Amino acid sequence: PGNTSDDFSATSDSPRSETYRGPAANSEPEVQALLKLELQPNIKATADIHSYGDDIFFPWDSTHEAPANIAVYKEICPKIAAAGGYTWAQGAELYLNSGDSTDTAHANGKLSLCFEIGRSFQPNPKLIPEITGKASASAQVYIDEVIRINKSAA
Repeated sequence: PGNTSDDFSATSDSPRSETYRGPAANSEPEVQALLKLELQPNIKATADIHSYGDDIFFPWDSTHEAPANIAVYKEICPKIAAAGGYTWAQGAELYLNSGDSTDTAHANGKLSLCFEIGRSFQPNPKLIPEITGKASASAQVYIDEVIRINKSAA
């Protein structure tokens, strides 16, 4: 906070902004609790669920540079996306941002994806079963791929 040179105008230092990033990195108790859980050695992958877009994004979100394990993402993302009828791309293709959970998990050695689900921030309640069904189908493929990858690495 106080310096937005690293956030590409995607977040704000203003507490009244919808994109307020907090007073400091990992400053909120909820974020601290999630990091404590997600960064444990037995956690192999994370998924960040957002609305909206019908997309699956892999790291990096803060740069167009490909992650070192790009081959893994290029192998699994088409399968995961197809299961829910999504498209897939590197997160930076949507917009550059810094300090998000996808990049944080990836930087700490976890497979990490962002699911952008649905077609609006406030979908018609009648559409929620369809939206969550598609997300669940993709999440199940992601889980299966993480298991497969970790079995072959063992």
